[in-house]
Amino acid sequence: MSVTKTSKKPLNEGPAEQLNMNLRAQNQLPNVVWKALKFFVPAIMLIYELKWRHVRAQELLRCICQEISIKGESMFEQLEVKKVVFNAVKHGIVEFITELMQHYPDTIWCYDEYNRHIFLYATLQRQEMIFSLIYNMGAKKNIVATNWDKSHNNILHQAAFLAPSSQLDRVSGAALQMQRELQWFKEVESIVQPKYKEMVNMQHKTPRALFSEKHKDLVEKGEKWMKETAESCTVVAALVATIMFSAAFTVPGGYDEYTGTPIYLERNSFLVFIVSDAVSLFSSCTSMLMFLGILTSRYREEDFLKSLPTKLIIGLSSLFFSIATMMVTFGITLFIILRERIAWVSFPIILLASLPVTLFALLQFPLLVEIFYSTYGPGIFDRPKKW
Repeated sequence: MSVTKTSKKPLNEGPAEQLNMNLRAQNQLPNVVWKALKFFVPAIMLIYELKWRHVRAQELLRCICQEISIKGESMFEQLEVKKVVFNAVKHGIVEFITELMQHYPDTIWCYDEYNRHIFLYATLQRQEMIFSLIYNMGAKKNIVATNWDKSHNNILHQAAFLAPSSQLDRVSGAALQMQRELQWFKEVESIVQPKYKEMVNMQHKTPRALFSEKHKDLVEKGEKWMKETAESCTVVAALVATIMFSAAFTVPGGYDEYTGTPIYLERNSFLVFIVSDAVSLFSSCTSMLMFLGILTSRYREEDFLKSLPTKLIIGLSSLFFSIATMMVTFGITLFIILRERIAWVSFPIILLASLPVTLFALLQFPLLVEIFYSTYGPGIFDRPKKW
């Protein structure tokens, strides 16, 4: 009688197989996700191709830079890298300049036909990312900041010229464009020695005089833009203030004929009405004062840096707040009058009252954010942090 023996698997074989299956599943997961993305989001392939080209271009650039660092200036002149460098500066391709400077530090001493090195040219073209590389140069920064071109325009003179239209168009509104120009001038002024602030070029103009001459038209356009904006907003703020002032004396439900007190005085909703009415009136008055301050400003060049944008920020913010609280006042008034007769009135009132507030936010909020960010944001320059 033959007895069949059943083979027993090792105790650790089951967990090992499970571990291998988990590893295979983890390895296959990125492929599955990638295929799903390609199927459901076809545009992902375009992003992938752009990223792939960018990586390959960086690898090619690294190889070229290594060859230049080995062969030296002869290879630099042979390949006409100088033209490529200034073309990269003009278009703000900071990766190219950074990689080249790491392998060939003498890149900073490249000069164009007007005897401008890359930082003078970056300032003229308003390429802040390339200009910010000057902060990592240590003692060389002082040497670079003392150069000038064939017309004796130093780096502060370059900041005094009007920015190219391609760079100005990145900022909305002539007032914010003027603010950006002032930010550039102040930033460059902070790195030059005091004597270069009074240096004259071949036209016998200091950087400050050249800045005023080149930005005269932009100041006029900025003044016109600010005044038109302030005038329009002043009309709206005055209208809101008038309505809210009259609403404070025509309370919903009327007054008691014997005591003269509001009929709904004891209700919580009446308290909301009074508070929202008062807040709307105060904020609209604040908005009017800010816009009147803009209209009566002297419109000096320096005013476009902080003073005028700050007034515009406060004016637009308080105007938005006054309109929002005005809608609350209107909504709570209808709620007090109609809630005993029409119980479901709350929802449509809230919906309709939020519509104009939402429209105002969609139209004006992006401008408000841009003004606030350009005035009180971290700035466009990549300065080293001070600890």
